[in-house]
Amino acid sequence: MDTNPAPPPMHHGKFIFVIGGPGAGKGTQCSRLSLDLTITHISFGDVQRAELAKPDSRLAHLPNEPDRRGSLADDGTSVQLLQERIESFWAEGERRFLLDGFPRSAGQAAEFERKVGPGLLMLLFDAPAQTREERVVRRGRVSGRAEDNAGGFRRRSARFEWLSPPAIAMFAERGLLRKVDCQRPVEEVYRDVRSIVTLWMGGLDPHLSFDM
Repeated sequence: MDTNPAPPPMHHGKFIFVIGGPGAGKGTQCSRLSLDLTITHISFGDVQRAELAKPDSRLAHLPNEPDRRGSLADDGTSVQLLQERIESFWAEGERRFLLDGFPRSAGQAAEFERKVGPGLLMLLFDAPAQTREERVVRRGRVSGRAEDNAGGFRRRSARFEWLSPPAIAMFAERGLLRKVDCQRPVEEVYRDVRSIVTLWMGGLDPHLSFDM
């Protein structure tokens, strides 16, 4: 008798994790990829902000600081929120996902793979801090988001640099990490990212046909 637990229903979905410090360009690239390649784009930050806006939010107990609350949520709650959003798309037949801003830690990555499914690939968007800060401050002039300012950028960058290395190492050790230079022009970055995502989402063997 097989005593191993059955894999979760979404275990066979295709999940690409997209991470990088604030201002790296994750949202810009993921939004365009979603339209061009018909892949579901889920922003983890948006998921958390939507939860925080609820009267009975599961994050209501966290400190009332806009650029900190989401990052202080425990791994179980964070993954549960993301899982619920994925399930809503899964019910509509979606099977391919770009998870923008997730995971933020190795703990989140492990919890996701246990409860939802394995990560197909991790894309690490990289750009110098000065470039990213300028982008965030510029975005803040139109976004209205409380965290889009120089102080918020520095706090979020520090947390990313503190929390993300173990998650990055986890995927690097598996050969599932691709680093993208996002200091370049947006179109140039997009061409590279689109090629990577197309290859991995297409079910090809990346070890045979991808050179980086």
